[in-house]
Amino acid sequence: MSDAVPVLLERLETDPDPETWASLWDELYHGAADPAAGVEALPRLLRVAEFQPTEAIDAVVLAGRLSAAAWPAPQESQPEVLEALRDHARAQLAAAGADIDTAYLIAALLGLGQAPEWGELFDGVELGGYELTCPDCARHLTVRLPSTGTEDWLSADTNAEPAPEEDLTGTAEWAYRAAVESGSAAVAGAVRELFGEATCPHCATLFVPAERVLAQG
Repeated sequence: MSDAVPVLLERLETDPDPETWASLWDELYHGAADPAAGVEALPRLLRVAEFQPTEAIDAVVLAGRLSAAAWPAPQESQPEVLEALRDHARAQLAAAGADIDTAYLIAALLGLGQAPEWGELFDGVELGGYELTCPDCARHLTVRLPSTGTEDWLSADTNAEPAPEEDLTGTAEWAYRAAVESGSAAVAGAVRELFGEATCPHCATLFVPAERVLAQG
């Protein structure tokens, strides 16, 4: 962990601001070469969530990313911290008003142990789509999740079609139920689309976007 990280965490516990969060993300995630540094920061992020309620979403979202990046080390070394962070994430999810907060918090819970392999891969639900390759012809294509309503993906190569609710299982079912219970129809729809089907416009191959997301990592 760099010398800057404890200083940034201390600032977030006492006088948080967006610039400090951006710097912490850069130090621990975007520019981090050692996932262990992120694991070391988890207890301090828990303190931020506990003592700065207005910063709790930011704290658990970053914690979820760091946990996913280093998994299974966080579960092996700090199971109690992870459980406390999950409690905060669940509480924030229950009170979430904006669709984007719901998506971020579901991603956080995934990274904190619900399905760590998805903790860093849920961005498309937050942003509205994914850049993937066709499993057959290997052509690059953009896949839009229409339920998000994000205009940035209106020119995508193809739209994902939603899976029937009754066909959702495992992580898909959990994420869908979490979105429904939080009151976010947009995120719930995007989850169904992610685990539904898309058609490659180049070779007409049908594929499941979620399977390509995991395969590409």
